[in-house]
This record gives sequence, structure tokens and C-alpha cells, in this order.
Amino acid sequence: LQYRSPMGRRHNRPQGHPRCGWIGHSCVHECSHSRVPLGRVPDVSVFSKVLVANRGEIAVRVLQTLQAMGISTAVVYSDPDSNAPHVTLADEALALGGSTAEETYLDRRKIIDLALRCNAEAVHPGYGFLSENPDFSRECAEAGLVFIGPAPETIALLGDKIRSKETAVQAG
Repeated sequence: LQYRSPMGRRHNRPQGHPRCGWIGHSCVHECSHSRVPLGRVPDVSVFSKVLVANRGEIAVRVLQTLQAMGISTAVVYSDPDSNAPHVTLADEALALGGSTAEETYLDRRKIIDLALRCNAEAVHPGYGFLSENPDFSRECAEAGLVFIGPAPETIALLGDKIRSKETAVQAG
């Protein structure tokens, strides 16, 4: 109890301005803010199907979130993972054919081909594996798929510690 948040639970938090939803905002004129109010999601078009290119707990969490959003899901799996939780949870499971990481979850071409074959509009790399690979992000875009993650240039920049520190210093 000593370390709990000073804000309290969600229902105890301030509701914000009645017109624009900003907390701590007290305007008396018509609100004309270009930013989205805290706690509200802007109207965006979502994907109808996303391929999750990962395995295990990471894939399960991504799948649960996508399904909660009403998005159809597809996963890839290696031969040893054929009965894994992420395979049974997904709407569609696609075999990568192989057992090592190099011949399955790290095979960029296989994953992109399977994403196109199942009519996915986007690929979520999860964590690790291909999420830090700028070439995979670039190849997804070239194939007409949305890579759910940073741009290839950002991945490459953050992969170089010296350049990323210099960029952070320049940004202030």
C-alpha cells in the first residue's frame, strides 16, 4: 500500500474537461485541439488479418490483443511447436517446415511468402527474432505488407549504439 500510485484507481482519477477530455484543462471557449484527448483512440483503419511471426508467450499476448480488437490472426510455427499455445489460439496456423530457428522463425522469405499466401495485411514480429532486423522490415514493405514496428532506418540506427547515442544527444 505504501508504494501504490498517488492517482488511485481509474474510477478515482479526474475525468478531464467535458468537451475535449484533457485532464487539467479549463478553457471557456470552443476547444480546437489537434491532439487526441488522453484515453481516447483516434479513428483509424485497422487490419483485417495480421500474421504474428513469433512463438511462445509473446505470440500469445499479441494474438489475444489482436483478437480483442476483432482482427483475424495467423501464426507461423516450426515442427516442434506444432502443438504450442500460440498455434491453437490463432485463427490460422501456417507451418514453416523445419525445426531450427534459422530454418523457421528467422527465414524472412518464408514468413513473407506465408503472410502473402494467407492474405495478411500486416506482420507483427513479436520480440526478438526478426523484430530487430531492418532488412525484414524493408522486405515486408516491398512485398506490400505493413511491418508492425519501427521503420527500417530506425531499427538500423538503434542497432548501432554509437550512432544512437549521438542521435539522442542531438535530439536533446
